[in-house]
Amino acid sequence: MPILDMPYHFLKWTNPLEIVKVNTHDKGKEKVKEGILDTIGCETVLTKDNFVKLPWDLRGGSQVVKIDGLYTCITHEVDFFHHEGNFKDAFYYHRFIMWDEDWNLVKVSKQFQYMATRIEFTCGLAVDGDDLLITFGYQDNAAYIMRWPKQLLDRLEWEDLDKLK
Repeated sequence: MPILDMPYHFLKWTNPLEIVKVNTHDKGKEKVKEGILDTIGCETVLTKDNFVKLPWDLRGGSQVVKIDGLYTCITHEVDFFHHEGNFKDAFYYHRFIMWDEDWNLVKVSKQFQYMATRIEFTCGLAVDGDDLLITFGYQDNAAYIMRWPKQLLDRLEWEDLDKLK
């Protein structure tokens, strides 16, 4: 997930935290993409052992933006399961994740859904005045943008981080 106020930096892993910097000029240490003409490299610039026990792996989602001084993103996690006959199905859930200026984990919201459907995933987050603009996909066939007042963050349920370690 791109970190908007840190050019060329991306959140590679959320749980535990790993931030990488894309290095387009000197190719970095780790290959990200190799093509016919060029290789884009990256290097790990920060890791934090902030692992918390959650039911499923946190996956990418939005960009990382600053909200009230905290680095913030929205992730998704997936509950995959199989029906009789080996048919795969899934439910997607979202979480707000927040870190302080030193990338110490501060808040993890409880799971939530936008439209209470099986397949939905966040793909963007921006701050617009007192609102958040959140883009998300629905059922793998539609895209939406939602205006979410920042004050609603105070009304979310948040995990007790001490119990998740």
